Amino acid sequence: MSITTQTPSKKADMNQQKNGFTTASQRRLKYGTNVLIMCLAALVVVIFLNVISFKKHYRKDLAVAGVYQPSDRTKRIVQAAKGPVTLTSVYTGRDEENSRDKYFPAVQDFLQELSLYAPAKVKVEHVSTDAAKAELLARIQGKYSGQAKEYKSLIDDFGTFSTDISAVQNAPATQPALKQSLLEISAALNAENAYLAGFPQVADLQAKLTRNLQTIADGQDEIKRLTKASGMPRYSEAKDKITQLLDQLKETVTTGQKDLQSIADLSRAGSDEFFKTAPARMQQMMDLVKAVQATVGDPQDTNLPTDPHAAMQAYAQQAQKASTWLHEEATRQEDLAKKYPAVGEMPNWLAKVRSGIVEQVVPLPVLVRSQIADEQTNLRQQVRQILQMSDVPADRIAAVIRELRNISAQQIEIAKAVSTQINNISAKLTKVDSASQAVLEQAKAGAWQAGLVTRIDDMKARITKLPEIKLSEVSDKLETPNAVIAETAEKVEVLSFDDVWPQSEPMRNMTPGQAPRRVFNGDTAITGAILSLSQPPVATVIFTHYMGEVPQQMRQFMPPQTGSIPYEQLNTLRQQLTKANFIVKEWNLAKELTSPAADKDTKAIYVFLPPPQDMPMPGPQNQPKFGDAQQAKVKEVLDKGAPAIFLCRWEPPARTAFFMQPTEPKYAYEDLLKSKYGIEVSYKFRTVFGIPEQRTPGYYGVNVQRWGYMPLNDFSDMPIGKSLQGRRVLMLDVCPVTRTAQTPDGVKIDTILTTPNRDEYWAAGDVMKLVQQVVSDREKGGLVSKQPGDKPSPFPVALAVTSDKNEPIAVVLGTGGSVLDGYLGERVPRIGGKNDRLSFDPPPTANADLVVNSVLWLSGRADLIGAGPVILPPVGRIPDAQLAFIRGLVWILMPALVLAAGAAVFAVRRR
Repeated sequence: MSITTQTPSKKADMNQQKNGFTTASQRRLKYGTNVLIMCLAALVVVIFLNVISFKKHYRKDLAVAGVYQPSDRTKRIVQAAKGPVTLTSVYTGRDEENSRDKYFPAVQDFLQELSLYAPAKVKVEHVSTDAAKAELLARIQGKYSGQAKEYKSLIDDFGTFSTDISAVQNAPATQPALKQSLLEISAALNAENAYLAGFPQVADLQAKLTRNLQTIADGQDEIKRLTKASGMPRYSEAKDKITQLLDQLKETVTTGQKDLQSIADLSRAGSDEFFKTAPARMQQMMDLVKAVQATVGDPQDTNLPTDPHAAMQAYAQQAQKASTWLHEEATRQEDLAKKYPAVGEMPNWLAKVRSGIVEQVVPLPVLVRSQIADEQTNLRQQVRQILQMSDVPADRIAAVIRELRNISAQQIEIAKAVSTQINNISAKLTKVDSASQAVLEQAKAGAWQAGLVTRIDDMKARITKLPEIKLSEVSDKLETPNAVIAETAEKVEVLSFDDVWPQSEPMRNMTPGQAPRRVFNGDTAITGAILSLSQPPVATVIFTHYMGEVPQQMRQFMPPQTGSIPYEQLNTLRQQLTKANFIVKEWNLAKELTSPAADKDTKAIYVFLPPPQDMPMPGPQNQPKFGDAQQAKVKEVLDKGAPAIFLCRWEPPARTAFFMQPTEPKYAYEDLLKSKYGIEVSYKFRTVFGIPEQRTPGYYGVNVQRWGYMPLNDFSDMPIGKSLQGRRVLMLDVCPVTRTAQTPDGVKIDTILTTPNRDEYWAAGDVMKLVQQVVSDREKGGLVSKQPGDKPSPFPVALAVTSDKNEPIAVVLGTGGSVLDGYLGERVPRIGGKNDRLSFDPPPTANADLVVNSVLWLSGRADLIGAGPVILPPVGRIPDAQLAFIRGLVWILMPALVLAAGAAVFAVRRR
C-alpha cells in the first residue's frame, strides 16, 4: 500500500484550476504557442507576398517633379515601337563639367524606369570600361557586316574608276581617259594663235581637270586610311568622300562639255546674220553717236552755237533716234549671247566701266544700253524741260551745251570700243587652229566625256541605294565622355552629352564666371531616338524658296538670286528634321511652279523662306523674278489647307554698290500674312539688348556677346514652346511678329515666344543709326539710346495660328536667322571665368527644336513633342517673421507639448 502526498504548491494549482484559474506553466505554454503560431503566420505572409511580388509588382515614382518617370509621350512611343530597342549608356566623363558621378545617376534611373515600364520593348546596358566599349563596337560592326560588303564593293569600284580616268591612251579615242583629254586641251591652249586661248572657260577647265585628277589621287589615299583594317572602318565618311569627288568631277565634266559645245557652235557661227551684218551696224552706231555730237559741237570748240536753243532742239531729236536704234542693238547683242553662251565669256565681250573710284566689268550690251542709250534718253528729257522754260539764263544754256558736248564725246569713245570689240569677235570666228578644232570635234552633240558621266551617274545611283551605316558616328561619339546609343535590329542612333544634358537658360540662376548649368532632357532626347528608329516618317517637310539662275554672262558679277535665309544654308536644320523622323523635300519656285508631292501616308508641311528682294541690278532687266505667278502658287497651296511655317528675320537695307543709296527691304509674303492670318512681320525692326547705364539714364551699353547670341526663353505653355522652357535658346536678327488690329474670321492666334518684360530689350527700327551711335558718338563712350518709333518690350516674336475648329494652320517665326548653318552648327564663344578666358559652348540646338516642334504641331502630332527638361522650382528664402514662428514652434511649443503629456501621465499614475 502506497501513500501519495501532494506538495502545497500543487495543491494550490489544483484548487486554482477548480476555481477557473490557470497555472503559470499553462500560461507559458499558451503564450509560447501563440507566439509560435504568429511567427509561422508572419512567415507564411512574408513568403506569400514575396512570391506575389516576383510575379506582379507595382512601382510609383514619388518624386514631386517626376524627374525619372517616363512621360505619357514616352509611353506611347515605346508601346508603338515595332521591335525591341537596346539603349546603351557610355558615361565615362571625369571632368567637373561632364562628371560621371554627377550626370550618370539620372540617366541610369531613367533608363531603368523605361526598361521596367516595357521590359519586352526596351533593353538597357551600361558601359564604362574600354573592354566593354570594344565589345559594343564589335557588336555594332557585326550588325552592319552585310551592309559593309556593299560599301567595300563601292570602294573597290571607285579605285578601278580612278585608275581608268588617270590612264593616258596612245591615241585619241571616242571616249578618251580624263588625263588624255587634259593633255589635248593643254596642247590646244599652247598652240600658236590658239583659238581656244580666247575663251577663259577653257583655261578654267584645264585647271579644274588638273585639280580633279590630283584631288581624286589624294582622295584615294584618304579612303584607304578611313577603311584600314585596324580600328573601326569609317564607311560613311568614305562614301561621303567618294560622293564629293564624283560630284566635283561631274560638275567639271558637264560644265566643260557645255562650254566646249557652246564654243564649237560659236566657231561655226560665221554665217550667222548677226556677224554678217556686224561691220555695217557698228559703222551705223558710230555715225549715229557722231550725229548726236554734231548737233551741239565738239568739246574742244570754245564757241557756242549761233542758236543754242535750235542746237538743243536738234540734239533732242537726234538723241531720240540714236537711243531707239541703240536699244535695238543692245537687244540683238543680248539675243546673241543667249544663242551662243560662249560669246558671253570672251574677253572681247566685256568692258571696264569706272564710276568714281569703283571699276566694274560689264558685258557690251549692258554698256550700250546703260552708258549710251539710257543716258541719251535721260538727257533728251532734261533738254526738253529746259526748252520749255522761258526764263533760262544764258550762262545756264551755255553750261548745258558744254555738258552735252562732253557726254557726247564720251559716248563716241564707248561706241568706238564696242565697235572694235564686236568686229574683233566676228573676225576671230573664222580662225580655228587644228588643235582647237580637234578638241571641239569631240564636243559636238554632247559627246565629250559622255561615257565618263554615265559611269559617274551609275556609281552615284549605287550610293543612293546604300543602307545607312553609322559605324564612324558611333566610334566618334564613343570617344566623347558621355553618350547614349539606341539600337534596333537594323539601325543605330547616337545621342551626345549635349542632347541628353543640354545647357539651361543662361539667364537663370547663373553667376559671372560660373560654368553653364545643364538640365536633364533624357525623356525627350532618348524617346526621340526610339521614335526615329522604330516608326515610319511623321510628315513631309517641303522647304519652299526662290533661287533664280543668273545669266551666264553675268555669273562672275552677280550671286544667285536668293532670299535672306538661303536654302543652301539650312543643311543643319534639314539634318535635324530628318533625324526627327521627317522626310525633307525642296520646292524652288524659280524652276518649278508645281509643288512636290508628299510621300505616301505623310502630311505635307510647307516651310516658306523669304524670297529675294527686287533690287536694281546691272544686266538685262527681263530676268525672271519672284512675282505674281509665284505668289499665286503659294496662295493656292495655302487655300487648299496646307499647314505652313513662315521663317522670317530682320531685313537690313540693301545696297547694290556702296556708292548707291540703300534700298528699303521688302518681305514678299507681308500682305499674304496680314490678309490670311492677321499677322504682321516687322522685318525692318531688330530686337536688341542693352545694358542700362546707371550714370546716364536713358542710355544703354551694347553687349557684344548678346548682339549675336541673344537669350530668349519666355515661351508660353502652348505645346510648341513649352518643352523649351528652361532650355538655352540663343537668337540672331530677331524681328517682332505681331497681330494686326483685326484678326480675320475663322482663325485664332496664340503666342509661342515673346521678349522679356524688361527695359533692356527693345526692337530698333533704324539699326544703322544705332550702330552709328556706337561708332561715332565718342562723347557717350559707345552708349546708345532708344529712338522714336522703336518698339518697347515685351512683344511676340513667334505666333501660332489655329482655325475656329482648333486645327493647326500656320506658324510664323521671326527667329529665322537663328537656324542658318553658320549659327546653328557652330559652337558658341563665351568669355568669362578666370582671366576672362575664351571658351566655347555647344551649338544652340534648341533653335532647331523650335522648328521641329512647329512641324509636329502642324502635322497634328503634338503628342510627339518632348516634355523638355524638368525645371525644379528654386527654394525661396523664408521670411524673417515666418522663420521666427517656425523656430518658436519647433524649439518651444513642441517640447512643451511633450513635457505636458509626460506630466499628465505622471499625475494619473500617482493616484
